Amino acid sequence: KKYVLKEARVITATTHFLAEATRKYAPEGKEIHVIPFGVDLEKFDPAKYPSNPDKDRPFRIGFLKHLRTKYGPDVLIEATRVLRDREYNIRTIIAGEGEDEDALRKLAREKGVGRIVDFVGRIPHEEVPAFLASLDVFCMPSRWESETFGVAAVEAEAMEIPVVATSVGGVPEAVENGISGILVKPNDIIALADAVGSLLDDPEIRRNMGLAGRAFVKEHYDWYHNALQMEEIYATVL
Repeated sequence: KKYVLKEARVITATTHFLAEATRKYAPEGKEIHVIPFGVDLEKFDPAKYPSNPDKDRPFRIGFLKHLRTKYGPDVLIEATRVLRDREYNIRTIIAGEGEDEDALRKLAREKGVGRIVDFVGRIPHEEVPAFLASLDVFCMPSRWESETFGVAAVEAEAMEIPVVATSVGGVPEAVENGISGILVKPNDIIALADAVGSLLDDPEIRRNMGLAGRAFVKEHYDWYHNALQMEEIYATVL
């Protein structure tokens, strides 16, 4: 790593968190340009997915990630049990594939929420906007301290869906706590349930957070703008 970074004309990182992690390997004083992952706001456009959901339908809580323990899907299943016990009318939709899928299905059955936790498998990227548009709240309960960013969280924000995520790694760069979503400590089942519950209780807060989330993405994570930033780096090197 040190050799590659020493030889590089320019160093880029996708988040400030990753830039700091890179800095310890880079030559002292060498600039690291932060150019984020962006979201194509033309594809991730909630106006293309208008909905008038049935008021009596369950609240839909979504997860979209590899089904691995470090990303915390088990914490979401546990929080689903808590919310069910609090008599929320909910459905948790878990999208993704991974080695922990069987264990997670078993956990859902053991916690008595097997009928309200749907495992829908991998979703092709072109279908992700529609999936996100179908949700009321998006959850990213990662426990991975080296989580470099929250791409799925930013995509949800672009679709005006409020996000509940854990404050690990670079995730706080993707979610404005109290504005576009709520950040909680990792592995805290009750905190996750409380945060989701607070959003389900107040449709106005959900709407305002959704609008703030898309505005936040437009300002910082517009794919076109981020691509231009990278283009400028290449032009400088050339």
